[in-house]
Amino acid sequence: PFGSDGWKAAYARRVDNLVELMRSRGAEVYWVGLPRMKSSGFDGRMAIINGVVEARMTALGVPWFDTVALTSNEA
Repeated sequence: PFGSDGWKAAYARRVDNLVELMRSRGAEVYWVGLPRMKSSGFDGRMAIINGVVEARMTALGVPWFDTVALTSNEA
C-alpha cells in the first residue's frame, strides 16, 4: 500500500535506478521536489514522496531543491 515501508523501499529503488541511469549517460543530476498541493490529503501523499526522494538524493549526493516553502503562504 502507498506509504508503507515496503512501498517506500520500492520507490527508493526506482529513484536510485533512475539516478544511476542518468549518471551512466553522463548527465549531471539535480532533483526538484514536488510543490505544495491544494488538497490537504493529496499534499500529505506528496510529502511522503518528497521524504523518500529527499533521503535518496542526500544518500546519492544529488542536489535537492525543496519547493514546498516556495509554493506556500498564509492563504
